[in-house]
Amino acid sequence: MQPGAVLTRPFDYPASGQVRTGTLYQSGLPEVSGGVARSIVVVVHGLFAHRGLREIDLFCRRLAGTFDLLAVDMRGHGKGQGVFTWGVGEHRDLADLIAFLRGLYPAVGVAGFSFGGCVAIFSAALARDRVDGARPDALCTIGTPAHLNLLRLGFNPVLLLAHLGMLLRRRRVRFVPGRPRLGWRRAVDLVAAVSPVPLLILHGTRDWLVNSDHARQLYEAAGPPRKLLMIEGGAHAEYMIAQDPELLAPLVAGFFAASLQGGSAPAAEVSLRRDRS
Repeated sequence: MQPGAVLTRPFDYPASGQVRTGTLYQSGLPEVSGGVARSIVVVVHGLFAHRGLREIDLFCRRLAGTFDLLAVDMRGHGKGQGVFTWGVGEHRDLADLIAFLRGLYPAVGVAGFSFGGCVAIFSAALARDRVDGARPDALCTIGTPAHLNLLRLGFNPVLLLAHLGMLLRRRRVRFVPGRPRLGWRRAVDLVAAVSPVPLLILHGTRDWLVNSDHARQLYEAAGPPRKLLMIEGGAHAEYMIAQDPELLAPLVAGFFAASLQGGSAPAAEVSLRRDRS
């Protein structure tokens, strides 16, 4: 999936009593839509990342031919206001954003990388009782941990060394953490409440930080409709884009194209192999 002309601009939105800013990606090419308005997908980065990350930018540009994309900064990351609260406040920010987008788009999806996927699960599950449309119409997690138990996270130093070059090349910016709240919520305990929102779980088999067993835990705990895609040789979360910019975009685009148009991802487990390293 090659990106065409893509326009980007700052996008202000209200969340948790603050005016926050994301980056909106829109196709700059005229398209024949048959009168159907485009949907939007909110992209949430992982820990220590930010919306301006090269991998996030590549991901958004490759999907912008099909949807509008809105990349956001979590609290304490990049230009995100406040301090990072380990999911306690971030899920409300995302829910408020989705409710705001309801007035602008017919359907809203969320793609969350690593801990950004946890925030997306928290938000979709804990916003069930809201009446303002704060739950997404479809949700995709990429390299997301089922929990943050550091002893069971699955850190693999051998795989880390194999991908060390990618880690060293990543440009890092502001990160302001609050007091760690690692025991506040576990994605695996809340993911069942995401249903009936369609859920796609993507995970690399060579993830050095979050063992692929986390993806299976999330899949087994989730309700329908849900789908698990294991990427053979895939690294951790956004690093899969650094490995192969063309791999994730068509998988995610296909899922949202079906789910945001009223379809759903089938309850299935699939293993895919990367064509390049």
